[in-house]
Amino acid sequence: MKRFQRTPKNLPYRRNVFILTEGEETEEAYLRIVERRFNLKEAVQLVFPCHESAIQALLDGANKVVKRKDYHARYGDEIWIVLDRDEKDHFIPQFKKLGKWEKDSTNFHVALSTPRFEYWLLLHFMEHPTKANALSDSFVEKLLPRFKHLPIGTPTITRENILKAIERANRREIPTCSTPDVLGTGMGVLLKSLPGIAQQ
Repeated sequence: MKRFQRTPKNLPYRRNVFILTEGEETEEAYLRIVERRFNLKEAVQLVFPCHESAIQALLDGANKVVKRKDYHARYGDEIWIVLDRDEKDHFIPQFKKLGKWEKDSTNFHVALSTPRFEYWLLLHFMEHPTKANALSDSFVEKLLPRFKHLPIGTPTITRENILKAIERANRREIPTCSTPDVLGTGMGVLLKSLPGIAQQ
């Protein structure tokens, strides 16, 4: 008797989430830790196709993802652009262009952090650090040593702290391409969209 073997067609589709980040190391290193803490690889594959500092370059990278053979919008694959407000380099007209891109598809998303991604990291340890100077690298360093190069085994980024950060971020207004100057972060929305975290 021939044994039944599962084929790829029998398996549930593992979604691809393409994340284009402004930072070259911190954001991806952090998300790899989240991936491990919640064992996300069973249901979703995080792909980091490019790291660019300019909004237009991130948009160009996102448009390239749409043409990839492993991007399947009909199966729920998503594209996220993760960036900081960065007032010195990112201007309102650029955010308008980014907002227009986001509205082009329900699979396109932006996770904006104002003033910086480090604000999101601080939310793992405290409630909305408006007085803690979210721009201070030295302050973040005290709570999260080597935050610029987060090792996969960083002990202080626990499942509990990640879920607390999501709660704290979602209790306040979240910056969008229309309102980029709102203090806050969209990282919690990104994480809650991932299978394995959404159910928490």
